[in-house]
Amino acid sequence: MITESTHFLLFDAACSNYGGVSVKKRRIKRIVVTLSVIAGLLASTWVVDTAVAARSEKQLSDRVESIAELAAAPEVYLGGFPFSAALLTGTLPDMYVSMTDVAVEPFGLIRAHTSLTDVEVTKEQVLAGDIDGSKAALISRGVALDAVALGSQLGISDLDISHPYDISPAGGHVAEVQLSGTPPDLPGPVVVLAELRLVGKMFHLNPVRLVDRGAVSESGSDGLTEAQILDAFRWELNTRTLPLARQASYVASSGGTIYFESQERNVVVHTEDLIPKASDSKTPN
Repeated sequence: MITESTHFLLFDAACSNYGGVSVKKRRIKRIVVTLSVIAGLLASTWVVDTAVAARSEKQLSDRVESIAELAAAPEVYLGGFPFSAALLTGTLPDMYVSMTDVAVEPFGLIRAHTSLTDVEVTKEQVLAGDIDGSKAALISRGVALDAVALGSQLGISDLDISHPYDISPAGGHVAEVQLSGTPPDLPGPVVVLAELRLVGKMFHLNPVRLVDRGAVSESGSDGLTEAQILDAFRWELNTRTLPLARQASYVASSGGTIYFESQERNVVVHTEDLIPKASDSKTPN
């Protein structure tokens, strides 16, 4: 028989269970609300930080475009996340300026970029996208000669530059290159393998093997030896004439171009240093 006291105990147990469930629900709700608030704050911070970075990048891009008299605004990236942390640390971890279709004699239009590492800046410089007088731990300048630019130097208008072993876009950087094209006095295109070498300030494009004679007679009845064909692709360059501010310290082939790079450490930089320029030595000697 269920007595009155039994009813009371059952009712009390039910109330206790209900109260426990309610407490759990309230705790879960509180956690969800807290996480939502945190997520909202992070999202708002990210939006503000991105806006500050974009504004600074735009100001620096406009400044470089004006000084260099470029046809198009250069791409500018000011690194660090959050970007606004530079206001407290006084350091931009990395930044770069990339320019396309830069007119450089005698190569024509080339691609160029300048990157800086660990740039010491003031709060005012961070907000204004200004680096004048700041100190950088490393400045790297690079230029890329595409098939048109290199072909104009070799006298090969249909020159093609490719990775010798991997034709995919992710082929990577290599110190060798496959060149194809029609040198002067040849009846059709040929394919050669060439090495990229730096010796001091001089760059050497050294063809080492004829991969495909193409329209050139296999028998050699056309009077052209393999050595003669390879010589048509041989080239050397004083890298001080490139817009790198100093001689190149690195060369590689990547993405259908031959890429040159120079580096300087612990330098005071100005906006003009972001613009492609040859070194003071313009002569080949």
